[in-house]
Amino acid sequence: MKRSLIALLMFVAMTAGCSNLSTEGINLPVFDKIYYVVFEGKPELSKGTVYYGDALEIGSILSQQPGANNLYVAKISILNKYNDMMKDTAVFYAGDGKMMYDSVGEVGKPLTEGAKILGFTGKTGVLWFKTKSKVKSLSEAAVNKAQDLYNKAVK
Repeated sequence: MKRSLIALLMFVAMTAGCSNLSTEGINLPVFDKIYYVVFEGKPELSKGTVYYGDALEIGSILSQQPGANNLYVAKISILNKYNDMMKDTAVFYAGDGKMMYDSVGEVGKPLTEGAKILGFTGKTGVLWFKTKSKVKSLSEAAVNKAQDLYNKAVK
């Protein structure tokens, strides 16, 4: 009797380990993502946090490294609940010792983890970049439209 009980317990224990495992219904953790922000010039970042607006903390600065040609790279971690903000339109700037999130466009493609993102040493740099990019895009559009009209006119 004792042997058959032990054999039965061993059989149940062995077959339980062979069952199909499913992750359905289990909430697996989604980890924060890492990105690299590249600055021309040294950003004044005395706080170790990344912000959206004045008070919403969306991540942290993991490290800051000086590079060649007066470039600086900050390795950042963005909290997983804000990953949807990380698109190819994302930029960062240093303001009041904090790293601040901004965007240079309304729509964009999602960034992959480890992506390099443009950084500015101040808000003015972001505004100048936005203005310059819009003018460049408009001028390119004007040149393209003129070429298109010319091609249609000479046919």
